[in-house]
Amino acid sequence: MSAPEVERLARHLGLPVSEFRARYTMEVEIEGLKEPGVSLIRGAEACIFLDVATNRCTVYEARPAQCAAYPFWPRAVRSREDWARDVEAYCEKEALTEGRLYTAAEIQSIVSRFSVAGGKPKPPRGDRGDRGG
Repeated sequence: MSAPEVERLARHLGLPVSEFRARYTMEVEIEGLKEPGVSLIRGAEACIFLDVATNRCTVYEARPAQCAAYPFWPRAVRSREDWARDVEAYCEKEALTEGRLYTAAEIQSIVSRFSVAGGKPKPPRGDRGDRGG
């Protein structure tokens, strides 16, 4: 996550950045970068901000770009097998059959937000990043 994303999430939760970082993040190595990256910690079953009872994101309005781009991550769209492993295995059937349909151009635009170094997403360009899966 980028520093602005951390700040946005902290503000959304009404926490100082230092408290948000201590409570909800961890540093991770990113291949090709000297400085560690920041990642959200996982909850017991899924993302720390996923309400498993409702299957809804509790910080949707402030979610990071990587979450907004899901399920159209580069590793998930490489092949049908990757999609099955990385998306179909996690999404409820309704999300895959009743969600909005995306054009190939829209999917490519979302995937292109990810830079080569570490697969770090670029900031979204004003879209809602509706979940496709």
